[in-house]
Amino acid sequence: MSPVYLYAVLAEAPAGALPSGLAGEPMRLVTCEDVLAAVGDVTSPPALDAASLRAHDAAVRRLAAASSALLPARFGSVAFDEGQLCETLRPRLAAFRDGLRTVRGCEQMTLRFSRLETAAPAESAPLLEPSAPGGGPGTRYLDARRASLGDPRAFPEVRRVLDALAPLVRGERRERHDRPPLIASVYHLVGRDSLEGSTTASAAKKGRTRPVTKGELRSLRAELARAGGGAPSRWNANPDDVQRSVVRLVLALVEFLRKLMERQAIRRMEAGTLEPQQIEDMGLALMRLEETVTDLAARFGLRPEELNLDLGPLGKLM
Repeated sequence: MSPVYLYAVLAEAPAGALPSGLAGEPMRLVTCEDVLAAVGDVTSPPALDAASLRAHDAAVRRLAAASSALLPARFGSVAFDEGQLCETLRPRLAAFRDGLRTVRGCEQMTLRFSRLETAAPAESAPLLEPSAPGGGPGTRYLDARRASLGDPRAFPEVRRVLDALAPLVRGERRERHDRPPLIASVYHLVGRDSLEGSTTASAAKKGRTRPVTKGELRSLRAELARAGGGAPSRWNANPDDVQRSVVRLVLALVEFLRKLMERQAIRRMEAGTLEPQQIEDMGLALMRLEETVTDLAARFGLRPEELNLDLGPLGKLM
């Protein structure tokens, strides 16, 4: 038997005839238990070039147009024969079933948020908005920390668009980028019957957003660099400087606990289980704790990255 090229996994056979593959070969279905694999018979893997990528994409789009539930395969997925294909898919069949149930009747809508190169710099523009009207410094602190953890909703422009589209969205995955001009990607599962309304809402919202400025991106990169730290060394108590070594150990543990509490607070913010005043109080407490740790570290000549202890085989503390 010839090698088979995998295009997608399906829940059931699509309506009508199967489309042709990237090389013009006829597609066919291979049954792996209760999941179907759409494949084409090939002599060798496709060339890794723009033409092959576009042909693969077009073939999957034709197949998706006739299918109610489809999970596309990665470009270049080739198996020696049908038996090897099913053996490769079998450990993930349960995940495929769940995924097919999730995407049934849906299309993926991808949003890309970018900064326009022509945007005028606005050094005084705030990086983030408060999570709630009237939010104070504690709320702004937690918003900034959430941004440093990679949640694109921390950008007010992104958050406003996503909030407008929320009634139409059945599933969402968010991804932050630090590759200007791209700042975020959001992948939505939208019911096919909602696509027209989703486009209308997106167009209406677009008129009320503004691009993220260079100043905002610089502030974000500085915050990420401050949060990430450098390359710390292991903690070894120096007999000639025991006090400093003990302070370093204690502050490292306090900073570790502070970050755990911070992440818990951010999860509760995103889950909507905190009142605005609770967000403000928690943000203020965490902000003051961070200031205290930073101040004590400076008094003993400790850099922030020195608090991230190297635990040897266990890796870094934070």
